[in-house]
Amino acid sequence: MESTRITDTTSVNKSRKVITSAKSYLYRESSSCPGAYELLVLREVSKKGEESYVLPGGSKEGKESLEEAAARELTEETGYCDFQIQNYLGSTTYELDKDIIWIKTDHLFLVKLLSDKKVDQNLVEYEKKVIKEILWVEMERAFSLLTHGCHPEHVGIVREVLNV
Repeated sequence: MESTRITDTTSVNKSRKVITSAKSYLYRESSSCPGAYELLVLREVSKKGEESYVLPGGSKEGKESLEEAAARELTEETGYCDFQIQNYLGSTTYELDKDIIWIKTDHLFLVKLLSDKKVDQNLVEYEKKVIKEILWVEMERAFSLLTHGCHPEHVGIVREVLNV
């Protein structure tokens, strides 16, 4: 797995912060196409108006495990609470050069939705502003839509596990 630096410039004067996060490829069987799968993606719009499609997930808190972080973030961002974490897909590390430099490692999981049971979302203020829609999308289309976090290695494992 390769590391990616997302920026054109760098500065030794900027501070750096390390973040560990967990994200989920949440899937379900398609109701309209037997034998096919749909993937949940979040449609986000930044304050600059830039649209992106991302996987649900976020930072690990305290001493929680990566699996606990993935489950918590999935429920907080989507409301879905009846699912099963099936596979650890790997990780990717990258840098975001903003006001400080964020060195971020995303850990990805394949998660199966067991039922449509939901609880209230628990979004932080930033998420309330940017998350515009929760979408179930045919899996191959979802892979092409994802703006961040869709690496060929992870997609290959998802396809292999699900036989698609």
